[in-house]
Amino acid sequence: MRKEANNNMICSNSLADLSRNVRERTIKRIDTLPNGFMNWRLNNTALSFTHIMQHLINVDELFFEMMQRNPKQFKWKMGTEEPHTLVDDKTCEEIIINLKSV
Repeated sequence: MRKEANNNMICSNSLADLSRNVRERTIKRIDTLPNGFMNWRLNNTALSFTHIMQHLINVDELFFEMMQRNPKQFKWKMGTEEPHTLVDDKTCEEIIINLKSV
């Protein structure tokens, strides 16, 4: 049991390091975008930059929730039916702040 707890701690730390690295690299790139470019998407099925940031926040929350639970008890939710929407500047700034603080 002690070895399993140690492995879980190592996995949690590795996951936290990976998440931090992805967030830092994403923020670095987001900071270079021209004003008004946060809603740009490559095509109609791609995520905008703002939606990518929100996705990273959601994935971090999901992974860390999974680390706290027995995997057999976790209830998977596959995506949402939420349509792509334009995000205003205030909401985008709130998402950036949230991404930096996760």
